[in-house]
Amino acid sequence: CQMIFAPIAGVLTVKCGANTALIVSTVGLGLATFMFAEATTFWQLLLARGAQGAASAAVLCGGMSLIAETHPQNIRGSAMGLAQTGL
Repeated sequence: CQMIFAPIAGVLTVKCGANTALIVSTVGLGLATFMFAEATTFWQLLLARGAQGAASAAVLCGGMSLIAETHPQNIRGSAMGLAQTGL
């Protein structure tokens, strides 16, 4: 689900801005995780896991966009690489 939703999340991040995308996607990830914890059937678990994948893709797009916006070009690659090591 993350691979499918990442391009969509990228477009939405460009349209609404990195800060907004990161906040909304983090809240969405929290809600999806709560939904996963409270699921009682296999289909609820499957739906919640899909929502977690989509929200995770959006968090990644928002975070990388924020790094790209806030770091100068000469250290941007290092900053993104450092962020990726924590993912």
